[in-house]
Parts: sequence; structure tokens; C-alpha cells
Amino acid sequence: MNSVAPSSGPLQKHERILVVDDESAIRLVICDALETQGYQVVTAANAAEALRACEQQTFDLALVDLKMPGPMDGIDLLSMMANRWSETVVIMMSGYGSLDSAISALRKGALDYITKPASMSQIVESVERGLTKRREEFRHQQLISQIEETLRELKRERAASVQSSSADAERFVQTSEITIDRHKRLVVRGEQAIELTATEFDLLDYLARHTNRVVTASELVKATQGYELSEMDARPMVRVHIRRLRQKLECDPDNPHTIVNVRGKGYRFTG
Repeated sequence: MNSVAPSSGPLQKHERILVVDDESAIRLVICDALETQGYQVVTAANAAEALRACEQQTFDLALVDLKMPGPMDGIDLLSMMANRWSETVVIMMSGYGSLDSAISALRKGALDYITKPASMSQIVESVERGLTKRREEFRHQQLISQIEETLRELKRERAASVQSSSADAERFVQTSEITIDRHKRLVVRGEQAIELTATEFDLLDYLARHTNRVVTASELVKATQGYELSEMDARPMVRVHIRRLRQKLECDPDNPHTIVNVRGKGYRFTG
């Protein structure tokens, strides 16, 4: 197995990529192209070398040739990586492109399928799409972990059947439909996270802190944005964010019951 050190230039990235191809010239060209983009690259000439590399270090993405000598081809390697290193994004490459092999690769977990000869720009673009997808999935998993931890904390509180401490009361707001975790700036409806912008969260948090009290638009702007506006100027600004909040929180945004209008006065969080 040939291990290539990463470039030390200003474009250096943290992602590590495995390139698996039995043709040394192709490995070298792809390696050079990816190193130029700042990626850390390790190469392998066959599936066995690739498996040894995966056992020694973690890869963010693997470019795998479909046809390789030896008992394992690229599809076999893809299957093993999907079972053992599912966090690694796999992109298949083949000079023997066919619809059947593409479908087989995609069904077994490959993100993309490149038919050789391919330009280096095509390969780099595919790699960047794969790494973007991996980052998004990682952020999604982090969000799920936060939700699960919040739900576990709430269940522990209920199971204990004791009055929440003032710290817990300050941290959580819970209604029949939503839970707000102020520490993590997280909103959960049922067991689904609701993605809010920073402004949307701040508005919801402030309203929830003043449950059943009518809050004017100018008060909301002052509390969440830190500056003062007249009620007339504040209303259209706040109205946009309240509408988006309702679309995300309410079962029927046109007939809201969590954040309600008080005609001519402002908004009220019903809890």
C-alpha cells in the first residue's frame, strides 16, 4: 500500500480520502488532484490493502475502482465497508461502466458512480459532494443526539416524580406539544427536532418566558434584538418571524393555538 502525505499548503483540509485502484498511474493522478485541493490522501492497489488501511485509520471518503485483481472486486469492498465503516462515503469508479453495475453499487450504499475515463474536475466535484453529504449527516446525527439526551433528561425528571429544581425550571419549557431546551437552544415537537433560526428561537423563548402574558411587537424587538422601535415599525418585522414560527410549530398555522394574536396588542404564548 502506498501512503501519500498531505499537502502542507494553505488549502489543507482535515478530510482523509482513500483511493483504491489497481492502476498506479490512475492512483497517482487522482492523488495529485485531491492533494492540490488540500485533502489528505492514502492509496491502495487492491481491496485487501484498502481493508488494512481502513483498520489502521478512519477515512471520510473512499474512491473505489469496480474491477480489481484478487478475490475481491470493488463491489465486495463496498459491501464490507458499508458493514464495518458505514461512516465512510464511498464513490465507485469503473472503466467498464454499465447500468447493472451502477445500480448494484448504489444499492449497496455507494453515493456516486463515476465512469472512467473521467476528468479530474468531475472526480473532485463528486468528492466534494460526498464530503458535503457526510458533514450534513454528521450535523444531523449531532442534532439527534441532542434530542435524545433532552428526552432522556425529561424522562428522568418524570420518573423521579419530584418537583423540578429552579435550575431545571429555568432550562426547560414544556407544553402538550413542544419542549424548549434553553441551554441547548433546541426545540422538540414529539420526538422531532424543529430547526429554528436564532431570531425565531429568541422570539419563542421570550414568549415562553412570559406565558399567557400579552407581549407587544416592540417589546419583542427590544428583548431579542436589543434596540427600540415604535410599535408601528416593529409589527411588520415581528409578523414575518411569527408567521414562520407558526409554520414550524403549529399543526394548523392558519388557526394557531400556541402563539396567538391579541388584536391591536401583540402576541400571547398559551403554553
